[in-house]
Amino acid sequence: MPVSEDTMYFETFDKITFTPEYLLDKSGNTERVTLPDFDVTINGRVWDNQYNRYPLLVYKDITYFPMTYENARFLGLKSAWYPNEYNEKLATFFVGFNGQNSVPFDIDMYRTEEINPKEMKAKIADYQLAVNTVDTAAFIDSKILQYPVLNFRFVTYFPLTWHFAVDEFGWTYQYDAQQGLVINSDQSNKVKTVLDETILNGDK
Repeated sequence: MPVSEDTMYFETFDKITFTPEYLLDKSGNTERVTLPDFDVTINGRVWDNQYNRYPLLVYKDITYFPMTYENARFLGLKSAWYPNEYNEKLATFFVGFNGQNSVPFDIDMYRTEEINPKEMKAKIADYQLAVNTVDTAAFIDSKILQYPVLNFRFVTYFPLTWHFAVDEFGWTYQYDAQQGLVINSDQSNKVKTVLDETILNGDK
């Protein structure tokens, strides 16, 4: 079922966690991103970035991961938007552990008919980000990070720095010239507590 990029909702639609359009930076400022020029294998699955609607990206020499609903589950996480009915600008994108190392299924690569160009544009995520927390004081201000969280095609992308990939998401990763980037999530549920993030709902 096709999705119009002109109208994005909080709901998880077709297993993709879209960013509401009104939360994106309206200044027109964008950041140059590129496709990885190396192989990527995630939990044993070779990742197709050329024909993937939400490919991995490279920004400032750091690889970025698209935190869609299915991608999160595939790596032992959960992701969701929580709106605030009193102030729409206080909507929060949450990522945390789902209590499993990964969910075994044939992950949807969001394949498209058109090949992705080597260079594209993304925006810095200028909205509330909660990673393994429901404490508003611990929310991430992406704008001040050396490697900010990005938004590409209405999907939130996290940098695979040690802080996020290992400390927050509990993944293991390694890179070499032969295999490229290899990511596994077999240790994820041993790192953090599974949170009830539904308290982030701003309707109380």
